[in-house]
Amino acid sequence: MNNQKFKSLIILYAAYAWFGRISSSIIPAYLLGRGVTTNQMFLANALQFVPMLLILLFIRIPSAKLSWRLAIISGFLAVVSIVNIQFDFQIYLTYIFGGIALALFFVYYNVGHFLYTPKGKTEVSGGVMYAVSPAISIFAPIIAGSLATSNINYLWLISLLSFGLVFALTSKQKDFRIDYKISTSIKSIRSTKIPIFLEGIWESVLFAFIPISTLHFISTPSGYGNYLGYLSLIGTLAGLLVGHLSDKNGKRSYLLTPICLILSISTVGLLAGLQSLTIWIIVTSIIQFTIPIF
Repeated sequence: MNNQKFKSLIILYAAYAWFGRISSSIIPAYLLGRGVTTNQMFLANALQFVPMLLILLFIRIPSAKLSWRLAIISGFLAVVSIVNIQFDFQIYLTYIFGGIALALFFVYYNVGHFLYTPKGKTEVSGGVMYAVSPAISIFAPIIAGSLATSNINYLWLISLLSFGLVFALTSKQKDFRIDYKISTSIKSIRSTKIPIFLEGIWESVLFAFIPISTLHFISTPSGYGNYLGYLSLIGTLAGLLVGHLSDKNGKRSYLLTPICLILSISTVGLLAGLQSLTIWIIVTSIIQFTIPIF
């Protein structure tokens, strides 16, 4: 892929993924150490979807660069909110800023990624898109956990430098604008909107449940970061496998039914996993492996 705009956008995405993972991956373990309860974390996770929904429904940012810059600033404010926790509202503010960052960054990024994808390279481009963040997530939580264990201020410093890097990279991007209507968008996915809706609810709950419930077994920043890195490695391997299967068979739809069944059983298995670290590792590994395939 020799498209310079595409390469520049991928570099921005990689930098953003690094900034996000290095600054926020061990936040649950950090908050637990500061006396925050898991119930508070679950509530904070739920609150992050409120600004995301409001942005997607009602706010239209007039340019890609502006949207990305606002997203990066929001991600930085999410970190600043908990550097020195004094009040409960800081916890909720962190997740609210995090939700704003996700909505503002990925609406424009997802469009730009395929807008700049070279002709005839859609499958390869999609594989790259789904590989970047998991690959970075193998190492970033481990590094974050080590820094937090040594001196939490080192982690905040690296987060600040990472913020500066990704913010600077926005100036290298080709700007563009998108306009969309929710009603039109829903009509365009008429045949798949119910599965997407149900999977969205399931994933939103699960992606909060696993990181927070893992604190039941692993509560130190270093151990927590190592475990997240392990789960990301599993997800990366699954992504590579799915790419191989797609190239070999030319389609993936035959995988959908068995994968949905495995995910359903594994989700129920999380309840049993809370009773044993061994079961928890097995069940979360299965889920992490099958999600990219789904």
